[in-house]
Amino acid sequence: MTWDVPGYSVVRVLREGPAGRIAEAVRDGFGERVLILDGARIVPDEAWALTRLRDPHVLRVHEYVEQRQALVMDFVEGESLARQLAGGPMAPGAAFRVLRGCLLGLAAAHDAGLVHRDLSPANVVLTGGTCKLTGFAVEAPGTDGFAAPERRAGEFTAAGDLYSAAAIFYACLTGHAPGVVQLDLVPEPARGLLARGLAQNPMARPSSARAYAALVEAVARNQWEQPTPAQAVDPVPVPVPEDRPALVRPMAVTVALGLVCAGGGFGVGKAVGEDESKSKPKHAATPSSTPKAVPQGTGLARGRLAYAAGKQRLDVALTVTPAVVQAGGTVTVKMAERRRAGCPPVLKWRIGDGQSALFSYPRSAGLLPATRVGTPVKADVRRSQPKVSVKGCERTTIVHSTYTFTVSLAPGAYLLSPWSPPRAKAFGARAVSRGRLPVLTVR
Repeated sequence: MTWDVPGYSVVRVLREGPAGRIAEAVRDGFGERVLILDGARIVPDEAWALTRLRDPHVLRVHEYVEQRQALVMDFVEGESLARQLAGGPMAPGAAFRVLRGCLLGLAAAHDAGLVHRDLSPANVVLTGGTCKLTGFAVEAPGTDGFAAPERRAGEFTAAGDLYSAAAIFYACLTGHAPGVVQLDLVPEPARGLLARGLAQNPMARPSSARAYAALVEAVARNQWEQPTPAQAVDPVPVPVPEDRPALVRPMAVTVALGLVCAGGGFGVGKAVGEDESKSKPKHAATPSSTPKAVPQGTGLARGRLAYAAGKQRLDVALTVTPAVVQAGGTVTVKMAERRRAGCPPVLKWRIGDGQSALFSYPRSAGLLPATRVGTPVKADVRRSQPKVSVKGCERTTIVHSTYTFTVSLAPGAYLLSPWSPPRAKAFGARAVSRGRLPVLTVR
């Protein structure tokens, strides 16, 4: 069998499908067993971040082979949570341990700037009394019943991961994903945790995965207070999940199905701030005249742009932190540009108005607005020195920029762009542009 990931020899292909291929392999010269995922839609910067993540609740990724778009991962013995739940619901104690493990894994991922595109039971591996999360850094559409409501609008945030973890917890307790959430079907100590995690409004969920894990531990110690009626969340309809194929082999196939069938995971996100460990009193105090501090916000939004004109190419990655904020909060936009000038070199062309500024667009303008309807955003800008590499007559330039600004926008959803309009304009050649801008939500 031919395999083109240098340094590894394939033992067997475990799974192959539209979302990629999983194979068991051995590291040449060492005999170490690994899993290799290739053929999937890998998000490069997230894959590199994943190789640096070390946490007992996240399946370790040893290497990202960029030229092959492959991830080399730990091979561990175990089974997926999806297969476990095929036999029916778990005991409450086991379900609590799964939720806690998921949240600790998410906390580590969020600290590393990663969020998950498709957190579901197929991407949770049970091994040696521990659960490990898989499927980060891979494009995926999301699994019905486990994806947060805002996921349908293309928003990937840490708060969305908390919703997915709560949906997994509900599945562990009931044997199925949330359709219409019925809290009377689960043990009473779990109801408050589910009400918080499955809140339709992301701002009503716990402020971080670590804070949510602390609530889980408090419940386990019988130290958690029930939420007041003002905090309680009514049962909400959630799409019924599609049937998923059962898992039939230990670990290697379970991870394969988690990555190939479920489509893996994606994203970047970090929740900011601490969650309250106790519920609010039943009778709120009279508001004081002292202005309240503006919350820092939660989540992170991403955008990607690609432009081509002749043999010239520009790739742009945008990161917005936080993605959900109140007016008066501070937002940071990080931009990485990679400009490639082919042979013959440097055709004169430009993106948008060619300015190094920041603009906001109404979300209704589309993923990549073509008209100059953006509003300038006053921001402090820092730029790195360009890094230039030359190979023959090809030249590659990489520049990193950071924009920081105070939000003065009215409540709503906005697109953020470094140019106005974001689509390409060219001189002497046809310009092609594609991608989508990141979304900033102002509460």
